[in-house]
Amino acid sequence: MSSSKAIVLPSGAIKSSHSGANGNGCVSLRADGDAVVIAHSVRPELGSVAFTPHELAAFILGVRDGEFDHLADFSEFER
Repeated sequence: MSSSKAIVLPSGAIKSSHSGANGNGCVSLRADGDAVVIAHSVRPELGSVAFTPHELAAFILGVRDGEFDHLADFSEFER
């Protein structure tokens, strides 16, 4: 499943269409061989973390189920 809403960055990484132009939502993902690399697209000096597609899928399912909502700031987004 893919979404045409995702923003493709010059590096080839993608970020959420919810990131907006204000630069505050800068989590980016890119495929790298058998891994998915997650990084901060504006502050690359913070480093990146690589996950297997299975690990990423488990995380995404947790996000969909709202398991991490208490860690997020939704104040700038309509829900």
